[in-house]
Amino acid sequence: MAVQIADLWPHLEELKLGMGQDWQTDTGQLCTSALTLHGVAYIVVHCQKLHTLGLVFDPTDECTMLKVEWTNKNIHILDMGASPIENPVATTATLLSLMPGVKEIWTNPALKNLSLGIGLMPVADRRAERWTLVLEMVTVFGSVRDGAKADGRAEVRKDLLEELAKEGFLTTMRIKRGQKEPSSEQC
Repeated sequence: MAVQIADLWPHLEELKLGMGQDWQTDTGQLCTSALTLHGVAYIVVHCQKLHTLGLVFDPTDECTMLKVEWTNKNIHILDMGASPIENPVATTATLLSLMPGVKEIWTNPALKNLSLGIGLMPVADRRAERWTLVLEMVTVFGSVRDGAKADGRAEVRKDLLEELAKEGFLTTMRIKRGQKEPSSEQC
Protein backbone atom coordinates (compact mmCIF):
# COMPACT_ATOMS: atom_id res chain seq x y z
CA MET A 1 0.00 0.00 0.00
CA ALA A 2 2.77 2.47 0.92
CA VAL A 3 4.55 2.02 -2.40
CA GLN A 4 1.36 2.65 -4.34
CA ILE A 5 0.54 5.80 -2.35
CA ALA A 6 4.01 7.26 -2.78
CA ASP A 7 4.35 6.30 -6.42
CA LEU A 8 0.88 7.53 -7.42
CA TRP A 9 0.95 10.79 -5.44
CA PRO A 10 4.58 11.94 -5.05
CA HIS A 11 3.47 15.57 -4.62
CA LEU A 12 1.34 14.96 -1.52
CA GLU A 13 1.68 17.70 1.09
CA GLU A 14 -0.53 16.21 3.79
CA LEU A 15 -1.47 12.57 4.31
CA LYS A 16 -3.67 11.23 7.11
CA LEU A 17 -5.07 7.71 7.05
CA GLY A 18 -6.71 5.82 9.92
CA MET A 19 -6.52 8.69 12.42
CA GLY A 20 -10.20 8.93 13.34
CA GLN A 21 -10.54 5.56 15.06
CA ASP A 22 -9.19 3.93 18.19
CA TRP A 23 -8.34 0.60 16.50
CA GLN A 24 -10.00 -1.33 19.35
CA THR A 25 -12.21 -4.36 18.66
CA ASP A 26 -15.44 -5.23 20.45
CA THR A 27 -13.46 -7.55 22.74
CA GLY A 28 -11.20 -4.70 23.85
CA GLN A 29 -8.18 -5.92 21.90
CA LEU A 30 -6.25 -3.60 19.62
CA CYS A 31 -6.27 -4.14 15.90
CA THR A 32 -2.85 -3.80 14.36
CA SER A 33 -1.93 -2.03 11.18
CA ALA A 34 -0.22 -3.92 8.38
CA LEU A 35 1.77 -0.77 7.58
CA THR A 36 5.35 -1.05 8.80
CA LEU A 37 8.01 1.52 9.53
CA HIS A 38 9.66 0.57 6.24
CA GLY A 39 6.41 1.44 4.41
CA VAL A 40 6.17 4.78 6.20
CA ALA A 41 9.81 5.48 5.29
CA TYR A 42 9.05 4.77 1.64
CA ILE A 43 6.24 7.35 1.70
CA VAL A 44 8.40 9.88 3.56
CA VAL A 45 11.27 9.58 1.08
CA HIS A 46 9.21 9.53 -2.11
CA CYS A 47 6.79 12.32 -1.12
CA GLN A 48 9.25 15.12 -0.41
CA LYS A 49 6.54 17.82 -0.26
CA LEU A 50 4.88 16.21 2.77
CA HIS A 51 4.71 18.49 5.80
CA THR A 52 2.06 16.62 7.78
CA LEU A 53 1.95 12.85 8.05
CA GLY A 54 -0.67 10.88 9.93
CA LEU A 55 -0.53 7.10 9.71
CA VAL A 56 -1.15 4.23 12.07
CA PHE A 57 1.75 1.82 11.70
CA ASP A 58 3.84 -0.63 13.66
CA PRO A 59 7.38 0.66 14.31
CA THR A 60 8.37 -2.13 16.67
CA ASP A 61 10.57 -4.37 14.50
CA GLU A 62 12.36 -2.34 11.88
CA CYS A 63 14.07 0.58 13.60
CA THR A 64 17.53 -0.47 12.43
CA MET A 65 16.61 -1.62 8.93
CA LEU A 66 16.13 1.75 7.20
CA LYS A 67 18.59 3.21 4.75
CA VAL A 68 20.63 6.00 6.30
CA GLU A 69 20.13 8.32 3.32
CA TRP A 70 16.34 8.14 3.61
CA THR A 71 15.18 11.47 4.97
CA ASN A 72 12.56 14.19 4.55
CA LYS A 73 13.25 17.49 6.32
CA ASN A 74 9.87 18.98 5.37
CA ILE A 75 7.70 16.92 7.72
CA HIS A 76 6.96 18.96 10.83
CA ILE A 77 3.80 17.27 12.14
CA LEU A 78 3.56 13.54 12.76
CA ASP A 79 0.24 12.06 13.88
CA MET A 80 0.73 8.55 15.24
CA GLY A 81 -2.95 7.93 15.99
CA ALA A 82 -3.27 4.52 17.66
CA SER A 83 0.17 3.26 16.57
CA PRO A 84 1.75 0.78 18.97
CA ILE A 85 5.15 1.52 20.46
CA GLU A 86 7.44 -0.71 22.48
CA ASN A 87 10.84 1.02 22.45
CA PRO A 88 10.55 4.84 22.60
CA VAL A 89 14.33 5.42 22.41
CA ALA A 90 14.91 3.36 19.25
CA THR A 91 11.76 4.78 17.69
CA THR A 92 12.89 8.35 18.46
CA ALA A 93 16.32 7.78 16.92
CA THR A 94 14.77 6.30 13.80
CA LEU A 95 12.15 9.03 13.40
CA LEU A 96 14.72 11.80 13.91
CA SER A 97 16.93 10.27 11.25
CA LEU A 98 14.01 9.83 8.87
CA MET A 99 12.20 13.11 9.64
CA PRO A 100 14.68 15.53 11.26
CA GLY A 101 12.25 18.47 10.98
CA VAL A 102 9.52 16.96 13.19
CA LYS A 103 8.29 19.49 15.77
CA GLU A 104 4.95 17.97 16.81
CA ILE A 105 3.89 14.39 17.47
CA TRP A 106 0.23 13.66 18.06
CA THR A 107 -1.32 10.46 19.36
CA ASN A 108 -4.70 9.19 20.45
CA PRO A 109 -5.51 9.34 24.17
CA ALA A 110 -5.06 6.16 26.17
CA LEU A 111 -7.90 3.63 25.96
CA LYS A 112 -9.64 2.27 29.02
CA ASN A 113 -10.30 -1.47 29.41
CA LEU A 114 -7.68 -2.50 26.89
CA SER A 115 -7.49 -6.30 26.80
CA LEU A 116 -4.88 -8.71 25.53
CA GLY A 117 -7.55 -11.34 24.88
CA ILE A 118 -10.93 -12.69 25.91
CA GLY A 119 -11.05 -13.54 29.59
CA LEU A 120 -7.76 -11.77 30.39
CA MET A 121 -7.47 -8.85 32.79
CA PRO A 122 -7.53 -5.37 31.26
CA VAL A 123 -4.09 -3.79 30.86
CA ALA A 124 -2.95 -0.19 30.87
CA ASP A 125 -2.69 1.45 27.45
CA ARG A 126 0.79 2.98 27.46
CA ARG A 127 0.88 4.16 23.84
CA ALA A 128 0.02 7.83 24.52
CA GLU A 129 2.52 7.96 27.37
CA ARG A 130 5.28 6.42 25.23
CA TRP A 131 4.58 8.68 22.22
CA THR A 132 4.71 11.68 24.57
CA LEU A 133 8.13 10.46 25.67
CA VAL A 134 9.16 10.24 22.00
CA LEU A 135 8.05 13.87 21.49
CA GLU A 136 10.09 14.97 24.51
CA MET A 137 13.16 13.15 23.20
CA VAL A 138 12.66 14.53 19.67
CA THR A 139 12.57 18.04 21.15
CA VAL A 140 15.70 17.55 23.26
CA PHE A 141 17.72 15.61 20.68
CA GLY A 142 16.66 18.03 17.93
CA SER A 143 17.83 21.00 20.02
CA VAL A 144 21.16 19.31 20.73
CA ARG A 145 21.59 18.47 17.03
CA ASP A 146 20.73 22.01 15.96
CA GLY A 147 23.12 23.46 18.55
CA ALA A 148 25.92 21.16 17.40
CA LYS A 149 25.31 22.17 13.78
CA ALA A 150 25.44 25.87 14.72
CA ASP A 151 28.64 25.31 16.74
CA GLY A 152 30.17 23.41 13.82
CA ARG A 153 29.27 26.17 11.36
CA ALA A 154 30.72 28.83 13.68
CA GLU A 155 33.93 26.83 14.06
CA VAL A 156 34.27 26.35 10.30
CA ARG A 157 33.58 30.05 9.73
CA LYS A 158 36.22 31.02 12.31
CA ASP A 159 38.79 28.66 10.77
CA LEU A 160 38.06 30.01 7.30
CA LEU A 161 38.42 33.64 8.41
CA GLU A 162 41.69 32.86 10.19
CA GLU A 163 43.05 31.14 7.07
CA LEU A 164 42.02 34.04 4.85
CA ALA A 165 43.61 36.53 7.24
CA LYS A 166 46.82 34.47 7.40
CA GLU A 167 47.02 34.42 3.59
CA GLY A 168 46.49 38.19 3.44
CA PHE A 169 43.09 38.04 1.79
CA LEU A 170 41.34 39.46 4.81
CA THR A 171 42.19 42.23 7.19
CA THR A 172 40.16 42.91 10.26
CA MET A 173 39.72 45.96 12.40
CA ARG A 174 38.01 45.87 15.72
CA ILE A 175 36.22 48.99 16.89
CA LYS A 176 35.13 49.05 20.49
CA ARG A 177 31.65 50.16 21.40
CA GLY A 178 31.48 53.95 21.45
CA GLN A 179 34.71 54.32 19.44
CA LYS A 180 34.18 56.23 16.17
CA GLU A 181 37.37 55.21 14.39
CA PRO A 182 39.91 52.42 14.80
CA SER A 183 42.86 53.38 16.97
CA SER A 184 46.21 53.95 15.28
CA GLU A 185 47.57 50.67 16.66
CA GLN A 186 44.77 48.75 14.92
CA CYS A 187 45.52 50.20 11.47
